[in-house]
Amino acid sequence: YRRLGGLEGAIAERAEEVCAELPASAGAAVLRELVTLRQDQDEASARPALRAEAATTPEREQVVDLLVAARLVVSTGTPAGPVLRLAHEALIRHWPRLRDLIAADREFFRTRTRLQQDRDRWEAEGRPVDLLLPHGKRLAEGAELLATRGDDLDPGTAGFIAASVTRDRVLSRRQLRRTQIFAGTVAVLALAAIGFGGAAELQRVKAARSLVQAQQGLARAKGQEGYLALSQGRYDDALAAFRMALQIRETLVRNGLKEPIEQRNIGVNRRDVANSLRAKGDMPGAIAEYRSSRAQFEKLLAGKPGDELLRDDIAIDDIGLGELLTLQKDFDAARTEYAAGIEVLKALVADDPDKIDWPNNLSGAHYDLGMLLLRQGDAAGAAEQFTASQGLRRALCDKFPQSPVFKVRLLYADYQLGTARRRQGELDAALAAFTAAEGLAAQVKDGLSAGDMGRVEQAVKETRDDIAARGAPAKQ
Repeated sequence: YRRLGGLEGAIAERAEEVCAELPASAGAAVLRELVTLRQDQDEASARPALRAEAATTPEREQVVDLLVAARLVVSTGTPAGPVLRLAHEALIRHWPRLRDLIAADREFFRTRTRLQQDRDRWEAEGRPVDLLLPHGKRLAEGAELLATRGDDLDPGTAGFIAASVTRDRVLSRRQLRRTQIFAGTVAVLALAAIGFGGAAELQRVKAARSLVQAQQGLARAKGQEGYLALSQGRYDDALAAFRMALQIRETLVRNGLKEPIEQRNIGVNRRDVANSLRAKGDMPGAIAEYRSSRAQFEKLLAGKPGDELLRDDIAIDDIGLGELLTLQKDFDAARTEYAAGIEVLKALVADDPDKIDWPNNLSGAHYDLGMLLLRQGDAAGAAEQFTASQGLRRALCDKFPQSPVFKVRLLYADYQLGTARRRQGELDAALAAFTAAEGLAAQVKDGLSAGDMGRVEQAVKETRDDIAARGAPAKQ
C-alpha cells in the first residue's frame, strides 16, 4: 500500500490493470470525454459526460462497461440518459496514463472546452443563427478541430461547429437548411480552379478543399446526432439525421470525391437508415436498405479483397437481414443470411483471433441462428449453434474477467443450450448447462432482471425434477 503511494497510488494501479486490457484508442477516447481543462486552469478536472456521447462505438461501449464494472467510473441515471463521471479525482493527478494523455492534449482540451461553452450558450438561447461561431479565429479553430479530431467531439459540439462552418459559406438561413449541401458549389470551385494560374488557382483549390471538409464534418455530426437520437428512442429524428448524412456523402462522391472512407460510410449510413426504419416498424424498408448497404460493401470489397472492415460490414448486414427476415417469418431466407454471416466471421476469426470484435460478433450470430432453429423445432441444430456461441463467449470471459457484459452473454448461451438439450431429452446435459447459467447469474445479479434470474432457477429445478421422475440420479 505504501509502495503504491497510499490510496491514490492504489487507485491508479488498479486503473492501469483494468486499462491494460482495453483497446488503446477506444480507452483514450472515453477518458478524453471524462476530463476538461479550461483556459484559466493549469490542472485538468473531472467532467460529467452522457454515456451516449462517450460510448459512440462498440469498442467504446466495452471500455465504458469495464470502467464502470471496475468502479473507476460512476454511472448515474438522469432524464437525459446515463451520465458518466470519474469515480476518483485522484486519477487525474496520480494515474500516469491519464496524466500523459492530458499533457499531450492540453490545447485540444482547452479548445474543446471553449467550443462547448459557445455551444451551451447557443443551445440555451434556442440555437439562433447569430450565436454560431463568427468568421475568424474561433471559427477556424472549430473547423480545424472538426476536420482533425471529429471523432473526439460529442455530437452536440460537432453539430454546432458544422452549422457554423456551413453558415459562414452561405448567404441566408434558408440556404443553411436546404438539403442540397453545396455539392454544386464544390464542383464549380474545383472546375474554376483549373482555369486560373498562380495564386488565384491555389486559393480556389483551397476553397474547394475547405468546403469539402466542411461537408464531411457535417456528415459526421449528422451521423452522431442520429446515433444519439436512436439511443433515446427518437426514431424519426434518427432517420432524418442518417438520411441527411447519407445524402451529403453520396453527393460528395457523385461529384468526384474518391476517399475510400466516405465510400464505406455510405454503406454504414444505409445500414443506419435500415436500423431506424426497423425501430419504426418498417421491416420491408429496412430489408431493402440492408441489401443496399451490403451491395455497397461488396462493391468496395471487389476492389480491395481481404479488407477486414469491409468483410465485417458484410457479415453485419447478413446477420441484420437474418434478424429482419426472422421477424417477417421468412425462416428459410433468414437461415441462409445467418449462415453467410457466420462463414464470413469464421474466416475473420481465423485470420485475426486476437481481434475482440470478430469472436464477439460470431458468438452473437451463432446464438441468433440457434434461437431461429429452436423456434423451428430443430433442437439438435440449435444445440450445435448454442455450443459454438458458448465456447466463444467463455473465451471472451476468460480474456476479460472483469466484464459483466460478456458474463451475461455467456449466461444466455448456457441457458438456451440447456433449453435445446432438454427438448432433445438429454436431461443431464441440460442440467449442466442450466447449472452453469445459475452460477453466472449469481455473479452478475446486478445486471440481470429478476425475471431472468427466476427463469434460470426454475429451469434448474424443473430439470432436476424431470431427472428424478425418470428414476436416475441428477449428475452435478
